[in-house]
Amino acid sequence: MRTGTSELVPFVSEQMLEQAALSEEHLRMIRELGIMSFMCVPLRSRGEVVGTITFVASDRWFSQHDLTQAEELAYRASIAIENARLYSAAQAANRAKDEFLATLRTSCVRQ
Repeated sequence: MRTGTSELVPFVSEQMLEQAALSEEHLRMIRELGIMSFMCVPLRSRGEVVGTITFVASDRWFSQHDLTQAEELAYRASIAIENARLYSAAQAANRAKDEFLATLRTSCVRQ
């Protein structure tokens, strides 16, 4: 997420699992997951990374083609996030407009 670039790890080695583990118990749980491969793809909104989508496989190894598809999914999810933010901002602006008009009407009626 810090770099803003996608990451593909096509093969997760035992050494990688050991480095990621916080304790022996944690390592045991990670091993039980049977992680073979993973990808991490950034979600962007207005040019900034707002999150990531992480894909983990325990039955296959991810390829460059898989990463390309994951990036397309992340792009579409980013658009959906941006649309939701814009919709929320439009709703807030509409409420502010309605409140202003209500105040204006009340003021005109009193005069």
